[in-house]
Amino acid sequence: MKKIIDKHIRQLPDGRFRVDIRLSRKERPRRTFINREDARSFVRKILLEREDEKSVKRGLKRPRLRIMDVIDEFEQYHVGRAASTLKRYQPIFQYLREFCIANNITLLSDFSQVHASLLQQQLMAPCIDPKGSTGKVKTRQAKTVNMYISKYKTMFNREVRKRSLQFNPFDHIESLPVQKRPPEYYKDEQLRAFFRVEMHPAHKDAFFGMLHTGARFSEIAELKWTDVFIDEDMPYLRIWASPDGSLKTGNAYRLIPINEDLLRVLRRIREQDSESDLVFMAPQGGKLRERAMLAVCSKVAKRAGIGHGTNHLFRHTFATKLAELGFPVQYISRLMGHATIAQTMRYIHMETRGLGHVVQDLVGIVPISD
Repeated sequence: MKKIIDKHIRQLPDGRFRVDIRLSRKERPRRTFINREDARSFVRKILLEREDEKSVKRGLKRPRLRIMDVIDEFEQYHVGRAASTLKRYQPIFQYLREFCIANNITLLSDFSQVHASLLQQQLMAPCIDPKGSTGKVKTRQAKTVNMYISKYKTMFNREVRKRSLQFNPFDHIESLPVQKRPPEYYKDEQLRAFFRVEMHPAHKDAFFGMLHTGARFSEIAELKWTDVFIDEDMPYLRIWASPDGSLKTGNAYRLIPINEDLLRVLRRIREQDSESDLVFMAPQGGKLRERAMLAVCSKVAKRAGIGHGTNHLFRHTFATKLAELGFPVQYISRLMGHATIAQTMRYIHMETRGLGHVVQDLVGIVPISD
């Protein structure tokens, strides 16, 4: 083998070593090295690639995949999901590309367990604002790091199932512990304090709509009068696709009954502005913007003295209130547009001390002797 390798190496007058070897009919890489061993390593690599090519042509081996092609294919696999989901995944794929370039990882099979460990360490290290909006040095939260690693595990698992790889280099990576936040939803007194605060009627109506439908902010902002049926015997609204034709999940399409309080609000809005296609609009007209509404929600919550406030807490409150009223979680899940009951359970935050009526039903099940 050494003689075969050395026949492709020629020593130059200046003492360096020139490699001249044909990889294929079209490719004939020529490289110059300072020492002979580096030249031999390069030749050995080329010879192995040639053998792999022959094995692939004979059907004995799968083709060696380029890591960038695999990342591109996996990113393409997600096309069709909601635009907000794709936007959240984009930096995850880009980070993996940049990591592979920085570490000279060309082929899928080159990505090792050492690389996986290094990638997780780099994700945990302080860095310039990942979103690129402030320029400040920040550290990613454990939840964010876990999301990145989870995506990479999924990508490599797909290649293992396709037998492009023998094992997943991320298999040994464990999720970082995530500190659970206390359950968050608006309690009755907080809701009353929130809606007592003076705010623009357009904002108040949108918050009211989120509370009484459990809809996501994007669904409220996109809601059109063509999807609101307030003149029916049993009024309801329809959650439909967003402008790009996508839904948050496959179960996001749903019909939500309209209660009496929301019905009065919707009729008032329609009487005041019968020309607009959108049901809930910004104060200056046009579509509601999430960042602007989040800022309003936070400001109102502080003025109400209830501390932290977000748009999404209205969705948590909707689920929790229905559960407290005793409605089956299956019904709540359908109204929320969730694919599984497990998803819905993350939105329900019931306090056990409020379940006295439940344990009270056990009274008398066994006679008590005085």
